[in-house]
Amino acid sequence: MLDYYRKLDFDGKKKLMLKMGNSDAVATFLATKSGSKYIRLLSCVPSFSNITFVEGIPGAGKSEAVNRFMIRYLQAYSPERLSNAWVVHIDEKAAENYGKNIGLAEGSYQSFDRASLMKETSSDWKDFELNESGDYTIKESEYKLTEDGEIIPVWKLKEPKNIPSIIIIDELSRFTKFDLMHLNNFAKRYGISIVTTGDLDQS
Repeated sequence: MLDYYRKLDFDGKKKLMLKMGNSDAVATFLATKSGSKYIRLLSCVPSFSNITFVEGIPGAGKSEAVNRFMIRYLQAYSPERLSNAWVVHIDEKAAENYGKNIGLAEGSYQSFDRASLMKETSSDWKDFELNESGDYTIKESEYKLTEDGEIIPVWKLKEPKNIPSIIIIDELSRFTKFDLMHLNNFAKRYGISIVTTGDLDQS
């Protein structure tokens, strides 16, 4: 399909994208030079009529804009979800500012960095050590193997003093796979939604 797509002019590309089930706005974007780089994803990602593409240079505020929109939506339709939000960023000061910038009310959220969030959700979490090769060293006491051969963390879940209503994490690439598996278990235990944003090419 990619070879066929590249030979089409703008109108031809847009018609093809509409035929695949995309909305007019999405089809128009995908037919442009900027949008064409996303075409390779269409073979593995379903088409939805409610997808919005947000593009910009690193640091332009894309994640902040998306989360600000989400906060406005929840404020209008599900305000109780914002009663005790946890906001996570590169450090606690940045998290405090981020919460303010995306529209959370003062006093309605707590600020965390990666380490403080992990310690708040686990009684025995500790960061992995880097070895001489620059790789993480994981001790046998910190993981177990599932029947499928997957390595999973064995950190104990900690019951926080105030269970959050939602956890908002920006700069997700700072978290390890073990961190995210643990946070997923934490969220399942307490029925919490976790919203994540970040760029795997940025750390």
